[in-house]
Amino acid sequence: MPFPILIAGVAAKAIAATVSTKVAVAAVAATAGAGATVATALYKKGKHRGKKEGYIQASKEYESKLRKQTEEFLSQCEVFESQRGEYEQLINDYERIIGVLKKEVDSNDNHAANVLLRKVVKEKHELKNLSNA
Repeated sequence: MPFPILIAGVAAKAIAATVSTKVAVAAVAATAGAGATVATALYKKGKHRGKKEGYIQASKEYESKLRKQTEEFLSQCEVFESQRGEYEQLINDYERIIGVLKKEVDSNDNHAANVLLRKVVKEKHELKNLSNA
């Protein structure tokens, strides 16, 4: 084979290989584009599913915490009611003691009873102020 024909044959093969490569690259790019579209759709579907699962999980946790808070609140209400009765009884006891001390001070003009009366009245007012705070 003469030299120019050999070069032309090699050039033809190189051109054919280049064209073949370009076609293959274009085919891969087209497939990748379609794959990217499929991948994007799958990603979006997975993202949506993940958001939905996250929402469900967060809702369960929120419900659990809300139920726990409700139970604690109801428990505190029961404690408050029992302590409120004790508090009211204590105020009534102070009022009874104040009445006894007033009679003692009025009848005998007792200085010690008067000091004690002032102290008890002050404590009663402090207790009453606790209920207003």
